[in-house]
Amino acid sequence: MNFDGVEYSFLVASDVHLRDGLGFEVYRHSDKKEFVLEVFRDDGKLQYVVSQFVPQLPLSLIEHVAKVAREELGGFVA
Repeated sequence: MNFDGVEYSFLVASDVHLRDGLGFEVYRHSDKKEFVLEVFRDDGKLQYVVSQFVPQLPLSLIEHVAKVAREELGGFVA
């Protein structure tokens, strides 16, 4: 998906062994594939956590990710 002329891709990843939850990962494709943003559903703490690994991401990307990540990650697992 393209935001401000840059291509991004998304991946849902399970992490039940180390962090007890599910992540929605965002990768930027330019010269190389770069992990830039994650929304993590922490089932142990019952909260969603956002981690941004690079500065100055487009607001349109962040808005899209916030909406889609909630849908993709679903509710907490007890």
